[in-house]
Amino acid sequence: MSIVECKFENYTDYCCIISKQEINDEQIFFDGVHKEPKRNFDVDHLQFFNCVFRKMPKNFHENFPNLTKLSFWNSKMNFIEREHIGKLTELRSLMVINCGLQNLNGDLLCDLKKLQRISFANNKIENIDPEILDGLNYLKFVNFHGNLCINSLYDSESPETKTLASIKEEILYKHKPRPTAPVFRPQPMPMPQLPTSKQPQNTDPIDILPPPYDEKFEIQRWKTENEHLKAEIKNLKFLLQQQEIMITEQQNKVFNTDEENQKEEIMEKIFDDEDFKDFTIHVGDSSFSIHKLIFAAYSSYFADNFKNNTETKELNLHDITVTTFRIVYDFIYNNELPEDANYLEILIAAEKFQINELIKAASAKSLDKIDEKNAFEVLELSNKINNEKLQQKAFEIIQTKIFPDRNIDNKLAKQTDILKKLIDMKKKMDEEYEKMLQGVENAKIFEE
Repeated sequence: MSIVECKFENYTDYCCIISKQEINDEQIFFDGVHKEPKRNFDVDHLQFFNCVFRKMPKNFHENFPNLTKLSFWNSKMNFIEREHIGKLTELRSLMVINCGLQNLNGDLLCDLKKLQRISFANNKIENIDPEILDGLNYLKFVNFHGNLCINSLYDSESPETKTLASIKEEILYKHKPRPTAPVFRPQPMPMPQLPTSKQPQNTDPIDILPPPYDEKFEIQRWKTENEHLKAEIKNLKFLLQQQEIMITEQQNKVFNTDEENQKEEIMEKIFDDEDFKDFTIHVGDSSFSIHKLIFAAYSSYFADNFKNNTETKELNLHDITVTTFRIVYDFIYNNELPEDANYLEILIAAEKFQINELIKAASAKSLDKIDEKNAFEVLELSNKINNEKLQQKAFEIIQTKIFPDRNIDNKLAKQTDILKKLIDMKKKMDEEYEKMLQGVENAKIFEE
C-alpha cells in the first residue's frame, strides 16, 4: 500500500484533490488534513489533476465509501476497467478527460447504475464495445468529443445535440470486432452518373438528379455541428489554461533551482557537521548528537523538554530501544522509514514523542503488520492517537481471529477496558477447554 498526498476542500461538494503525483500501487492510502468535522465518508468528489497512473488503484471505495463523483483531468493512464471503479455504486458522475485512453470495455460501467453524467472527451479512443451504455437508465450527459473513433455529444438540456440512441448506434457502427471475426467494412454508395454520349437517348433526366435540398435538415445539421465546435473550444480553453499553469510552474522551478540547491547544500552542511549539534540524547549504551531546533520543530515532547532543561545539554531515555530511536532519529533528519522495521514500536515512540508526521507514516505501514498477538495493543494505541483506519483494522482482526464465532459490538472498539476483560475470559475458556480435551485423551490412554 502506498501513500498519496491530497488536500480536502469545501466547494459545491466536499472534495479530495490529488495533483501531480505518480500512482504506482493498486492499494493506496490518501494522506491529507480534513476540514473539521469532515471525514473520509463525507467526501463526495475525488479529483486527479496532471497525475501519472503506472497502476490503477482498486480501493477507491474503501477510502471514500459515499463517493458520487470521480474525475481524472489531463492525467496519463493506459486503461481503466470494471475492477477499478465497479464498487463505487453511488457514483453519479465519471469524467476521464485528456488521459490517453485507447479502448473502453463493454462491462466498464455495468455496476454503476446511478450514473447521470459521463465524459471521455479528448482521449485517443479507437474502439468502444457496444454494451458500454447498456443498463444506464439515468444518463443526462454523455461526451465522446475529440476521440479517434467517435466525436459525439449528448446533453438532455440541449436538444440541438445528438440523442442517446444515435450515439449508441454510432458506437455499434464503428465498433471493431475481435480479430477472429470477419471484419465488415461498409462500401460507399455509388455516385449517380451523368449522362454521356454512350447512354441511351431515352434515359429520363429525373432519374439521375441528386436528392432535393432539405433546408430544415441542413439548418439542424449546422446547429449540431456548431454545438460540437463550441464544446471542443471550451475543452481546448481549459486544456490551454492547465498548460499555461504547468509552464509557469516549470519556469519558476528553473529560476529557483540554483537558490534551492544552495539552500540544500547549506542544510546538508549543518546536518552533517558535529560542531553545529548542541544537545545529546542517551539511549542505553548509545549517544545521539542532535540539533535542538530541528527536534523541537518536529516534536512538542522534545520542545517542552528543552525549555525545562536549560542547565544541562543531555537527556536520558529509558523506555525505548536503541534500534527504535535510531529510526526516529533518521526519520527526523531524512524523512525515511526502513522496510523491515517494527512499525508498532515506532508508532508507540511517535505517539510518545508527539511526532505527527511519523505517526502518519508508521500508521500506514502498520496496517499490514497487525495480527492476533498485537491487535489489542494496536487498538489501544489507535484510540490514543485517534487513528480511525488503524482502529478499524485492529478491531477487525480481534473479531475474526479471537472471536470468529461471535459478533461483538463495534462500540467496544472504544471501550477497551471491557474488551480486554472479554479477551481474557476467552483465553481462560480456551485454556480450560484444552485441559478438558487433554484429560479425555489421558483417560482413553489409561483405559487402553
